[in-house]
Amino acid sequence: MLYAIGLGLDVRAHISNEAKQTLKSCRVVYVLSPDSIALDLIKEISPATRLIDCSPYYDAEDARPKVYDNIANDIIKDSDNYTNTGIAVYGNPMFLVSAVEKIIDKAELNGVKTKVIPAISSFDTLLADLKLDLGYGVTMLDASLLLSSNINVETKLPLLIFQVANIGSIDVERGEIKRERLKPLEEYLKGIYPPDQKCTFVVSSKGVFDPGYIVETTISDLSSNENIDLSHRPSLYIPEIDP
Repeated sequence: MLYAIGLGLDVRAHISNEAKQTLKSCRVVYVLSPDSIALDLIKEISPATRLIDCSPYYDAEDARPKVYDNIANDIIKDSDNYTNTGIAVYGNPMFLVSAVEKIIDKAELNGVKTKVIPAISSFDTLLADLKLDLGYGVTMLDASLLLSSNINVETKLPLLIFQVANIGSIDVERGEIKRERLKPLEEYLKGIYPPDQKCTFVVSSKGVFDPGYIVETTISDLSSNENIDLSHRPSLYIPEIDP
C-alpha cells in the first residue's frame, strides 16, 4: 500500500492521530517539505521508519515536472520492496501538491494500491486567517491557469488565487522571486475589477517561528506593494463585488 500522508501546515499542531498511525505502519516514507521540521517530527513518531528527504530531487533538476517524475518513479520502486510506503507532505496531499497527484496516478497504473490521509490545507487556514465562511460560494483558481485559459471570472463570488509566485514558471525556484512576476496577473485582473478593488495576500503560519502574514492592497498595486514577499508563497483573496 502506498500512502499519501498529509501533515497540515503547522505540522506539530496539525498532524492527526490517523497520520501518526499510518507513519508508524510504513517501512519507508518520502518526506516532501521545505525544511527539517517534518523530518524531525516523523523521526520522533516512528524511529524505525526509513526516511527519505526529497530535497535532493529538487537540487538535481531544474523543471518541477521532472522532479515529480523522479520522486514518483523511486517511490513506486520502493512500493514493490516494502509492505507499506508513504509520501508525507505539508498541508493536504490532494490540495495543490502536484507531486502527489503524479505519484498516485503512476502507482495505480503500476497496480500499486493507494490511500490518502487528509490534513488541514492552506485553504482551511486561509479561512481561519481571514475569518471567512466561503462554504456558500467561492471561485478558486491556480494563477497560471487563470492567465493561460482566459477564464471568465464571476465577480459576484469571492475569488481565491493560489500559487501566484509560480506564474509563468515550471522551474524549481532557487533565487529571489521578484514582485514584477505579478504584473501579468495585475493587468488581467484590472480588466475584470476596478483598479482600486481591495484584495488581500495571505500566508498562513507554519508554527511558532513562522507566524505568517496578511497584506491588504489593491488590484492596481499588486506588483508594486513592497510588503508582498513572494518567497513565502502567498495566496490572493479578492472579495465579491456587490451587484
